[in-house]
Amino acid sequence: MDHRATTTIEEIQDLEQMTGDLTDKNGSRPAAGGAEEPGACAFFLTLISFVLIVMTFPFSLFLCVKVVQEYERAVIFRLGRLLRGGAKGPGIFFIIPCIDTYCKVDLRTVSFDVPPQEILSKDSVTVAVDAVVYYRISNATIAVSNVEDYGHSTRLLAATTLRNVLGTRSLSEVLTERESISHVMQSFFPDPRFFWQVIAAGGAEEPGACAFFLTLISFVLIVMTFPFSLFLCVKVVQEYERAVIFRLGRLLRGGAKGPGIFFIIPCIDTYCKVDLRTVSFDVPPQEILSKDSVTVAVDAVVYYRISNATIAVSNVEDYGHSTRLLAATTLRNVLGTRSLSEVLTERESISHVMQSSLDEGTDPWGVKVERVEIKDVRLPVQLQRAMAAEAEAAREARAKVIAAEGEQRASRALKEASEVISGSPAALQLRYLQTLNSIAAEKNSTIVFPIPMEFFQVFMKSQENGESNPETR
Repeated sequence: MDHRATTTIEEIQDLEQMTGDLTDKNGSRPAAGGAEEPGACAFFLTLISFVLIVMTFPFSLFLCVKVVQEYERAVIFRLGRLLRGGAKGPGIFFIIPCIDTYCKVDLRTVSFDVPPQEILSKDSVTVAVDAVVYYRISNATIAVSNVEDYGHSTRLLAATTLRNVLGTRSLSEVLTERESISHVMQSFFPDPRFFWQVIAAGGAEEPGACAFFLTLISFVLIVMTFPFSLFLCVKVVQEYERAVIFRLGRLLRGGAKGPGIFFIIPCIDTYCKVDLRTVSFDVPPQEILSKDSVTVAVDAVVYYRISNATIAVSNVEDYGHSTRLLAATTLRNVLGTRSLSEVLTERESISHVMQSSLDEGTDPWGVKVERVEIKDVRLPVQLQRAMAAEAEAAREARAKVIAAEGEQRASRALKEASEVISGSPAALQLRYLQTLNSIAAEKNSTIVFPIPMEFFQVFMKSQENGESNPETR
């Protein structure tokens, strides 16, 4: 098991290195005929397409001009070949309708669940382990040209990587070293920092002459249709909302708009409303094996809000779904390092640890986690019975100890009282009278009258004298 897992990991690393060596600067794999230039036929078809575009101008602009958003890239194929210059976007790009095809790629973070995997650990223990993976496209050209379905392939690779990594760990390591295991699994995927470099490289370019021309035409149309155009240009967002505007696919300068009135250019602007109010959701009950090997079901409540509307729209595909998945995995990871007594008694500290961890993880998504609360801790029925029996036994033991201590104190008090009474015979008689008074107050038909032992001393002395002188009988 260990040898196969290690071999598979090494093969994956070798395959990744070979794949990186086979890709060129544009991100495509050079095929056997990839170095050849387009022939005369390709040049002829391109020329005909340009002629048709000129003849049908300006109607051909509706087919030639395309727009991709700030978080998207377009990979263009001209007569089946990758167009030089890499992926296009964000903003406007042109295609030749007759000979060009393109594919849009979303660069935002995507999250998915890895199905539970039955894994045989290093110490021959079978466990079922699931995980959550967050990934994003770092190179759109490679994602389109080198793999048929990068999403499906990433899911399969995540499942096999989970099995291979955990197959080399013992059960105790799986339960206590979750963070290190997560880092090992993440090392098989590309460096996420490359994503931000791609965004910056594409966003730094200024709009070209065509964008200026389309903007000018849009303004002319707005003026010509005034005041009817106001119904399409004027928009309103509430006090708790912000609007992220994309002009020809690019983020509009100045950040999110609102609250109140804002203007858009209907032909070239699109916008997305983001709610800044606090959102709360329940984390589904998680079956957690604590540090002392006790299985408990724990659920929680998370409160979060959007701190940066622009980042929430452009950097993650669905910030709500991603935050929910991250909250569930964080709950399992944090509680997996605590014992049952700590889970039951240190809820506040666990909530603070979860909040700081979630806040750090969701900061690149423009999400601020305000509060995390442990909602309920449910124990198995057998464990509840065992704990109840243990608590009952502890209470009985404490009751016996308290009764014994009471008997001990009472005996000491009686001893002190007898010493006081023995020093005064009249006090004993008064005690007899008090006892008779208390008995008579209860209206009893039978009264037990105690006779002092001094009354029998005369008879006892005479009996002793008779035994000592038997001749007198």
